[in-house]
Amino acid sequence: MTTVTAETQVNAPLKFAYRAFTNATSLREWLCDVATVAPHPRGRMYLWWAGDFYSSGHYLELEENKLVKFRWFSSIDPAPTEVTVTFAEKDGGVNVRMDHTVPDDDSWQKMAEDFRQNWVDSLRNLKSVLETGIDLRIAERPMLGIVPGDFSADQAKALGVPVREGMRLDDVVDGMGAKRAGLERDDVLVRMAGNAITNDFTSLQTAIAGKKGGDMVEVVYYRGAEKKTISMELSKRPMPDVPFDPAELSKRARALYEPALDGIEKCFEGFSDEQAMKRPDPVEWSALEVVA
Repeated sequence: MTTVTAETQVNAPLKFAYRAFTNATSLREWLCDVATVAPHPRGRMYLWWAGDFYSSGHYLELEENKLVKFRWFSSIDPAPTEVTVTFAEKDGGVNVRMDHTVPDDDSWQKMAEDFRQNWVDSLRNLKSVLETGIDLRIAERPMLGIVPGDFSADQAKALGVPVREGMRLDDVVDGMGAKRAGLERDDVLVRMAGNAITNDFTSLQTAIAGKKGGDMVEVVYYRGAEKKTISMELSKRPMPDVPFDPAELSKRARALYEPALDGIEKCFEGFSDEQAMKRPDPVEWSALEVVA
């Protein structure tokens, strides 16, 4: 048998690291999109990702806050394999180690390396989630800074664009990758990162799948009848600094809402409740009903 290993040091309580492998909600927070588990020997461990990739396995052995061993059998694997997760307190945190054992066969060599890299990436996200609360799957998801619009045959003719498949831009966002790269309203994207862009919005999602904010991609587009090619940096997603202290979190949240609340209160200054409850039309809501 061949074993590949991934590990990380997490500055969080040991029980939280153990829970991340034995609780369905915790598993979704760092590893998969859907999880249903029964953390006891022979108990189910079903994990699913968008795109219909899944692992249908079960727990083999559990020792609270020390060890989790489970069977891994994904939708693309030729046979089930075993993963052993060990937890050890170290330097005020916890060392999480994953050993994934596969058959000692040449046909498994590439798959074993893929397992190792995927667990390395996943443990990196586990560390981020437990230490900061930030899910890197979201934080590192790239942003283009575009406002997609519809693209019909009539629009193509009016713009002088010689294709009928692509994504027309309604607008671009200041300060983001598309604007910095020189894209403009009514440009029609036809290729990105080597992938065709069609009238189907999912083609754009497919084109940037696996990319991160900061990556450079090649973009092919039409501006009128002229076909252009540029390099564009995918923008990083801004993430708020969320404090762990509840009182500080409440204070910051209040600071965000107060300007809007003040604006709403000013709208009602000088009006009685009776006036604010009056409907402008029998089928419309009153001002008070709108904010209720």
